[in-house]
Amino acid sequence: MKAALEALAALPGAGGVVLVSDEGLILGSASKSPEGAAGLELVAAELAALSCRLSPLLSELGEEPLLRYTAGSRSHELLALRLAGATLVLWVERGRDERLAQIELARRADDVERWLAQLAES
Repeated sequence: MKAALEALAALPGAGGVVLVSDEGLILGSASKSPEGAAGLELVAAELAALSCRLSPLLSELGEEPLLRYTAGSRSHELLALRLAGATLVLWVERGRDERLAQIELARRADDVERWLAQLAES
């Protein structure tokens, strides 16, 4: 799992990545800048909480559960991907190839989901 997070953090324009449980616990993170890591972890925990609250509301509208979403500021995008019991959040500079970041996030999510399944079994 650590290798998947480090690969995501190494993407061009990426500032960091955080895996946070639905309960808000940081399960793993990787960052190019240690100064911003704590702030990113707090934001990721809030995004995970938001994900948990939005999924039941979407169900009431007849929609499938929330899978992925993006939140943005003037300088960065937060790409969030829902996994089984967790949210994977990637922080990237705005203007970079966000589509590439989304593809890589989805690709690495398979490794992270396998790790989450092993964690649940133990």
